[in-house]
Amino acid sequence: MTPRLRIQSVIVTPVLVWDDGEELTPGPELGQISLTLSNLPMFAEGLPAEVAALAARLAEGASPVPGQAD
Repeated sequence: MTPRLRIQSVIVTPVLVWDDGEELTPGPELGQISLTLSNLPMFAEGLPAEVAALAARLAEGASPVPGQAD
């Protein structure tokens, strides 16, 4: 029997930036996540909502947001 080459997992590292309309500055760092191929679509679908929730938490004062006054 000939072995089959298969994807075991995909490693994703989202890279966030702050966009003030003129420049992009580095955003909060997120760690890597290892996903099975079948879980990748669900992760990708939910990522925008997770980023929006993170931005809201940061805007509430969890961490400074570049370009915002104290």
